[in-house]
Amino acid sequence: WAIVPKLFHERYISAMQYLVRAEDCPPDDKPWLLSTVKELERNEALNAQYKAKWVKTFPGKKSTYPEKMQWLSTISNSRFDDFDNNWPKEESDVTKDILFESCTPQVRLQLVINPALIDRLPPLLDEPKFLKSAERRRGEGCPENCDAPAFFKWLKDASPGTDVFVGRNSSKETASSKQRKLDDHLSPKRDPVLLCSTTVARDASLEDTIEDLCKRVGLDTGGSCSIVTVRSHQDWNYVPHFQELVGQMEHFPQHGDPNFAVAIELIPSASKPPAKDEFVTQLDERKKALPDRTYMLVPKNIGKDEDEDEGEEEE
Repeated sequence: WAIVPKLFHERYISAMQYLVRAEDCPPDDKPWLLSTVKELERNEALNAQYKAKWVKTFPGKKSTYPEKMQWLSTISNSRFDDFDNNWPKEESDVTKDILFESCTPQVRLQLVINPALIDRLPPLLDEPKFLKSAERRRGEGCPENCDAPAFFKWLKDASPGTDVFVGRNSSKETASSKQRKLDDHLSPKRDPVLLCSTTVARDASLEDTIEDLCKRVGLDTGGSCSIVTVRSHQDWNYVPHFQELVGQMEHFPQHGDPNFAVAIELIPSASKPPAKDEFVTQLDERKKALPDRTYMLVPKNIGKDEDEDEGEEEE
């Protein structure tokens, strides 16, 4: 049993005490949680139950990225087909453990990009640092000691350099998935190509690893591009989520590498944001001095009607 104080307001603040079971309280080491010890234990037992069920249909350690995506899609669809009220809150809370246990101790984290977007890269890169970095892509006909324009020209027509879509079965595509190809920024002929990669432990932080890789190759990702999970063209009812650890992601075998690989896609913005003017710089300095204050910039003509005279001057 535990004693839990309860505060309430009437004319004055008074304290009352209730006796409750310890299992109906948050864990001692995490008193801020809303979940109780009993609820956490029930969720853990439920996840273990579904893990034992879903691991039986797991396509295997050496299965391809499309095969793992098909497995995850089947699990996601069965939630609605089985009408199971005891379903885990998030399938990924269970499947990420299965993926982690099937992963190699070391993982090759790959940063890939759609060839059609390569022309957007130069403004975001420290080109000398990128060309000298050990992580950037090499080999496979890449010219040695080349400059940035020559490298990007070669990369546009280079082989994928990643096995993320190896094993994709186009014969299983439906009409809806084929139509989605036309609307997507990717296409069968424009699969993403490898830009750079690094090897890390499977229990490494995914967020920190991506940030470190971008810094090593001189890539500025601050507001200039998006980092997303690799998109697919199959008719899968599942979107990959970013996990805490690298080995919890949808990994796949990479030809010529004993370690599995995890691919993350880079989508650069169309143009680099303009440099901050003096006014914005002053706001940033003021925000550092007064962290409890927040500033928001809005366009000058935010309340202006579209049908107003184009020649009317802004206030």
